[in-house]
Order: sequence, then structure tokens, then C-alpha cells
Amino acid sequence: RCISPMYVKDKSYETTYSWAKCIGTLYFSGLARANGDYRWVSVSPGATAGTNLLNDLGLVQRLMFKMLAPIMKLFGMAHDTDAGAGRYLAVVYDTESKYDNGVFYGSKDGKLTGDLVDQTPIFEDLGMTSYQDNAVKAVENFF
Repeated sequence: RCISPMYVKDKSYETTYSWAKCIGTLYFSGLARANGDYRWVSVSPGATAGTNLLNDLGLVQRLMFKMLAPIMKLFGMAHDTDAGAGRYLAVVYDTESKYDNGVFYGSKDGKLTGDLVDQTPIFEDLGMTSYQDNAVKAVENFF
């Protein structure tokens, strides 16, 4: 679940990064409901090898992921930055209204690459309007 448990004891980089992405996704979904004249869609680039994301990890984790990335790409478990960026472009230049307003799109359940699908059936908390409203309030109070 995206939101539960409320208080997380794990303060690792991976956990805080995941929470930030979750809150951002809920925030944009809330904005989409409140501002239907604008298009707010969240997109995961998938497992994208070749980004600077690993730079913030510890040395052992960085080395492990740098060695695994080519193997993951070979088996279709990761893709390059062009494919990751292509996911964003597919949504931005969506002329067929394939991607709905306020929805988070990412890989199919259990996959790290491939077609974009609505993540709400996978992470039901993303569709909870009360969570979205709380994320909007939290972000707007922060700024």
C-alpha cells in the first residue's frame, strides 16, 4: 500500500524517495480532480539504466546496480534513458486521449518496463480521494 503504515521507521534513501513520489502522485491526482481544465498525469519512467539516481546510494549499492543494469537490460528488466523519457513523451503528446487525467501510469504489475498501465488497480490507495486531498493540503501548506 502506498500510504500505510502512517509512521515509517525506515528513513533510508529508498523509503524517503518512494514516499516523496507517492505524495507527489497523490498531489497531482488531487489537482486533476480540482482543476479539470488542466491535464495532470503522473508517469513512471520504469527501471531506467543510465540515470543519476544511483549517485545518492551507498558505494556497495551503487556498484551492485551498475553491474546489474546491463544484465537487467539484457533480460528486459530495465531499459535505457531514451525509453524512460519516451514514456513521458507518450503521455505529453497523447492525441488519442489514451491517458486519463489524474491517473498514475507505470509498468504492469510485477514488471519494470513495457507498456504503461493505470497503477490504481495495483496500488488502490492512489485512487482514494481523501488521500489525494490530504496530499494537496500537505504540499500547499509546505510551500
